[in-house]
Amino acid sequence: MIKYVIFKKNSFLNNEVLICPINNIEVTINQCHVDHDNPSFDDLVKQFIEINKVKLTSELFPSSEDGRMYYIITDDIMTKDFYDFHLNNAKLRITSANGNLTKKKK
Repeated sequence: MIKYVIFKKNSFLNNEVLICPINNIEVTINQCHVDHDNPSFDDLVKQFIEINKVKLTSELFPSSEDGRMYYIITDDIMTKDFYDFHLNNAKLRITSANGNLTKKKK
């Protein structure tokens, strides 16, 4: 999460407005989203699982909660490893909220 906040702040250091690469509209720091460009977040997760030969077991994830749209890894070492992997491999971009939420999944 910290990486996204820093990325957002750095992106707007010299600009009050940026253009969304998805729908070509102006966005400000208060109305933008931070999106994974290429690879997508899903692709990063798949790469991490493959590279680290992660066995997806029920012990790795807590039971689901109503309204939660994401998983939380319960293994602290794997959490740190994924954080580092994401930090080194994610390519982020600033988008409009609408552009980010309506983009097509692969």
